Amino acid sequence: MTEPKDGGPAFPTAETHWVEEPGGQYRDVSVDLPGMSLRDYFAGQALVGLVANLGRAVDEPELIYCYDLADGLLEARRDA
Repeated sequence: MTEPKDGGPAFPTAETHWVEEPGGQYRDVSVDLPGMSLRDYFAGQALVGLVANLGRAVDEPELIYCYDLADGLLEARRDA
């Protein structure tokens, strides 16, 4: 199986909820929550570093650069 282009989920979780059924019976239902993609996580980390270095908000070309860095990290991860 190949890894998704976005690296797959970065922080997947599962939650359990109690659901009341007719007659007052309860059962638990699990819900899978994929979280953000690994690509989004890597881009967010690049964004934090960029803002810390620049000391200002970033513009669109700089945001695109963060995703370019994330794509490079995913490629390196696939090749490792």
